[in-house]
Amino acid sequence: MKKIIIIMFLCTFLCACTYFEVKDAIKYANKGEYITSLNNLAGILRDSRDDRRTLDAFEMIYPDAEKRYYDEIVANKDFNKKLYTKAMINLLKVQDIYFSLPEASKNQIALITPPLTERNELKKEIAHNFLLLGEKADKKGYLSKLEAYGYFENAKKYDTLGNKEILKKYGEARKEAQGIFKVTFENNFYDKYLPIHLEQNFKEVLGKYSLFSLEKDGNANLIFNVYVTDYIYSQPNIDIQTGIDSYTDTRERTVMRKVTETVTKDGKDIKITKWVPEIEYVDVDIYYRYKKFTKTTYISYNLNYILKEKDGTVISQKYKQIKVEDKVSWTKYYPYSPMLAFDSFKFPISENEKNTISESELIKKGIFIGTDELKKVLDELEEKTDIKL
Repeated sequence: MKKIIIIMFLCTFLCACTYFEVKDAIKYANKGEYITSLNNLAGILRDSRDDRRTLDAFEMIYPDAEKRYYDEIVANKDFNKKLYTKAMINLLKVQDIYFSLPEASKNQIALITPPLTERNELKKEIAHNFLLLGEKADKKGYLSKLEAYGYFENAKKYDTLGNKEILKKYGEARKEAQGIFKVTFENNFYDKYLPIHLEQNFKEVLGKYSLFSLEKDGNANLIFNVYVTDYIYSQPNIDIQTGIDSYTDTRERTVMRKVTETVTKDGKDIKITKWVPEIEYVDVDIYYRYKKFTKTTYISYNLNYILKEKDGTVISQKYKQIKVEDKVSWTKYYPYSPMLAFDSFKFPISENEKNTISESELIKKGIFIGTDELKKVLDELEEKTDIKL
């Protein structure tokens, strides 16, 4: 019986979760965010392929999504090539979501499976459009060459027939988009460990990008100058904050209570008053002093870098102060007065002094942070190939 109750509870809980997830998916669809909506529903069905509420929502939203993107294809075909291409891509994404559903789910949905021939025609048209957009792209500067490559890369991605013209244009654009770096690091450091390892790290990261490489035999088309200056190391510095706090303790104490008793003597009742000891419990506020110690250390250096084309055209230029700080804290507790020293065992336990990391450890962290900062230059270049229609 207990097992049945647990199963019923879990079913109720899971159904409630599904209800809110489906409700959110419908909200996305109402806002026109069909791909997000259908992706969310597909995620539910991958875990619970027979969930009727989710199946009904998918069956309702999917045709609206298809119609929306079919209409956009028709509306933009002869007027806006980018929007026309984007609508076809979105239609393919919607259909891909349908194909990603478990077979058991698809069998319970009354939807027409998108024909393969139509999908192939869509891909062919998308590839052709990206080819045309790439041919029209400005290729005067390096950033423009990256963007043009992005168009031809998408043309190759959607080309399922191995179109020779697309392959040729893609190869030419990739060659033009190759970034061959001449990298120079300058510094005013006494200890060269940080700038040397920063340079080594950057060159190692550079080699992980397919479009970028280091110059050989003076064939660079990009000049990257980095200036690493003004190193500072701050010795650990301790800040002390003092204060008074308290805790409430229950204490046992003996008090004298006045008691009147009646005794019989010589046939007479006589009242006798006397004082007797009695134990009582009272709440007492125990005050104590504390000292909070905060130890701080840091290193910092300035990173100034500029990326230029071979002809001197500046692509990006930035300045960044890199700072790495380490901070530790501990607290000591003391009796508020010597008379209360016997209560010290009830105070919060005093902590031992803590140590910050060493200068060498700070430098290692500073190298990684500096490398990530320089890596942003490469990421920003690579983003130029990510075409946003």
